[in-house]
Amino acid sequence: MKQYFTALLLAACSLLAASCLEPIGAWDFEKVEANKVRATAGPDGKIINPGKNARLVPGRSGGNALYIGGGWTAADRNKVGALVIPNFAPRPDKPFTAVFDFKIDHDPKNKNFRKFKTLLEAANGERGPGFRVYIFYGSLQFRTGDGKKNMKHVTASSATVRIPAGRWARMAVVYTGKTASLYMDGVRIGHGDMQIVPGTQKNLTFGSYRAGFANPATAAYDNIAVYDRALSAGEIAGDYLETLKKDHQ
Repeated sequence: MKQYFTALLLAACSLLAASCLEPIGAWDFEKVEANKVRATAGPDGKIINPGKNARLVPGRSGGNALYIGGGWTAADRNKVGALVIPNFAPRPDKPFTAVFDFKIDHDPKNKNFRKFKTLLEAANGERGPGFRVYIFYGSLQFRTGDGKKNMKHVTASSATVRIPAGRWARMAVVYTGKTASLYMDGVRIGHGDMQIVPGTQKNLTFGSYRAGFANPATAAYDNIAVYDRALSAGEIAGDYLETLKKDHQ
């Protein structure tokens, strides 16, 4: 009888994968004290440059989200917003998944179309080592490199995938140790071989390059979760379905 109920539980988890996921880190911005974001799982996060460029805004399904913005000129450097999770950068030889809701700003007349918009990163520099996930020329890219000329990209091209502006979308970044995948709203939009070049960066940053140095996302973030394994396509789809259910509660 016990084996029967265990089988039923596993079947339910397969059908409703998101409800059975246990992240090693999660942040929903409902408990923010000064520049500290209380985690619902894992370590607390730290808001960089709180104020105009890192502020609470209405969340996806009620509650709060964190808006991360700033400029791109030399005078704007080190004034950009960010969410930093100290000592939480994924190991390049281990699988991981990061999922989050984001709502990127409209870009009138494509004024900032050519600017890097950093979504997620743990890198020593712009070309690595480590990894960066960003939007550039309307394309979504997952990039690693050796800090010099050798670089690797997994891309969701703007020719086939339109990154929505002014509305919430759910992003998933999946790394197996040998491949990388990008998902948006439960659908895989990019995939390829990739091995992250090991770096020394220990912090995981959302929303800007080098924890507030430059390249802001100009987007709101909500319902961030990080897992210490590569979620399956079914689990990513289940996570998105759970998000849609919350939208209508």
